Amino acid sequence: MKKVIDDVVNCVQTALQALEDDVFDIKVILSELLCNAIKHANNCDNKKKLTVIFAFERNPAPVVTFAIKDYGSGFDYKKILNKDPLYYFECCSDTFADESMLCETGRGIWIVKNLSDSIKYNKKGNTVVIRKTISAEKI
Repeated sequence: MKKVIDDVVNCVQTALQALEDDVFDIKVILSELLCNAIKHANNCDNKKKLTVIFAFERNPAPVVTFAIKDYGSGFDYKKILNKDPLYYFECCSDTFADESMLCETGRGIWIVKNLSDSIKYNKKGNTVVIRKTISAEKI
């Protein structure tokens, strides 16, 4: 997974002269979405495949679009995207409110939604498309 992320980031940096903030956001976005697909759709089975497609455009600002497809049964993404963001910090712990901040699951899609311009899923919920505007370096 790291190699895929590094390869994509290198392409984005080369093609769009992305700033470090955007590079960091892209790494987080890809890490979260690939981890979700590997963990939930592929059940951590490294024989199962994922498809990652990305494209660039400059109209007028530089934008990168990512599509990640898994071959699982999908999920009801609307339940996650439509939740109040506080839900992700409250749902992890029934006993100690401050422990919920330590929960390692449940906030990835919300984080991706906030780091990108748009997040869309296909009807089945096994393909996600992300758009992110890049702040190109001033040359």
